[in-house]
Amino acid sequence: MDIRLESDSSLADRVYVALEDAILSGQIKLGGRLLESDIAEKLSVSRAPLREALRRLHFEGLAETIPRRGTYVIRPSRQDIIDLLQVREELECLAARLAAEFISERELKHLSDGLERIGKLLARNRTAGYPHHDIDFHQTVIHASGNGKVLQVMTGMYRQLRLVRLMSGARAHRAPAAYREHVAIFEALRSRNPQAAEDKMRKHIESSAENILNTLQAEG
Repeated sequence: MDIRLESDSSLADRVYVALEDAILSGQIKLGGRLLESDIAEKLSVSRAPLREALRRLHFEGLAETIPRRGTYVIRPSRQDIIDLLQVREELECLAARLAAEFISERELKHLSDGLERIGKLLARNRTAGYPHHDIDFHQTVIHASGNGKVLQVMTGMYRQLRLVRLMSGARAHRAPAAYREHVAIFEALRSRNPQAAEDKMRKHIESSAENILNTLQAEG
């Protein structure tokens, strides 16, 4: 496990970011214990900023603190995942509808450039899973909605969604379909068509959710 501190911000913030990155990259396994003594030694920090970072991980839904047992990286249950995906669908469909009205030309270009890069990547490597630009695409749409509450809620949810991706994997067979769905959402946004943007986003989220749940079921 290679955990490193960034050079800026407060010590507790740096510890949090280091642990968050280690969890979301899979360096720290889902369900694994976050042992204070080991982490403090690896990061060369005292217990105070470490405990503050662990409390934040708990608050953000990435870890669970069990009295007299310690803090563990969460491993969402199937029902947790279903609940998360249901909320995601409704909020992202709302975001897509709003974004069709308010998205800027700069944001449209950002989406277009990202889709172009991903299209070339998938054309070169048909066995590649969908890259992490997937999350960037969705976050751009959420930002473009102009709804601060949706942005606030979804920012936290995407950390948990990345955990779900660790559990289910970014399957290569899903990548071409996901890419086509993103292109369809983009076209609806560019056309400033709120209903089409919502419909295309809903189709995409439902397909993604079905893939995640089927993969988890197959893996037991």
